[in-house]
Amino acid sequence: MNQESTQRDNLASVAKLLKQLDICMLTTRAANGDLHGRPMSNNGEVEFDGDSWFFSFEDSRKVREIDADALTEMAFIDTQNGTWVNVEGEATVVRDDPKRKRALAGGPRALVL
Repeated sequence: MNQESTQRDNLASVAKLLKQLDICMLTTRAANGDLHGRPMSNNGEVEFDGDSWFFSFEDSRKVREIDADALTEMAFIDTQNGTWVNVEGEATVVRDDPKRKRALAGGPRALVL
């Protein structure tokens, strides 16, 4: 099995788990190094392709922190079923994107992370 097919299989496994786990703790880092976590909805209605999309107000602390330091962490847990998923990566604040506009259609007028 080559690296590309392994990554594809791993992504499929994570996607299957995340479809069942709606709420995560999204952690960002402040300028002074403090970590800030807050619950965010993963919106299990969308297909996971390796990107997680969240809605937020543009003037929120999390958006300012992501703009300053893109390293983030998402922690999902389903104690009842014994499922824990921790994902680390770099976040991008999307301010003008066709995918964002489709995600916002008919929903809250906010920013997508």
